[in-house]
Amino acid sequence: MSTKQRFISPSDLQSPEYLRVPDEAKPTAMGLWLHTDVMGRRELIPELIAGDLYPGRAATAMVEEHLLMLDDVGFLTIFPARGTHWIALARPLRVDARGARIDTPEPPSERPWTSVAVGGARAREQARERARAQVRAEDA
Repeated sequence: MSTKQRFISPSDLQSPEYLRVPDEAKPTAMGLWLHTDVMGRRELIPELIAGDLYPGRAATAMVEEHLLMLDDVGFLTIFPARGTHWIALARPLRVDARGARIDTPEPPSERPWTSVAVGGARAREQARERARAQVRAEDA
């Protein structure tokens, strides 16, 4: 991860990408803004992400569910590369990337893969349905 200073701005909180995030996953979304590289990417290791975002808590299962929700609503993309899975934020924070060393893979422009990085197919579909229901409830 880069050590560059990052700040979440009011425009970030009003972005369509963030506004679509279900309320229960918003803290995870904000944490990912601060705990990814300057391009908004990082390796998808739920235990490490949970440790970064919720130190001292047993939050891996919650983070896995949130990652699926965030993928479903378009806040991030989960993609395979280099024999593992990665996340890429749809809207990374604006930072001065001059001099930053970026060694994370570029996400593909389309989603041709069928691999499931978190949970399993059934868990992924259940999380997506919960995310959809949450978005519908918030819209109502």
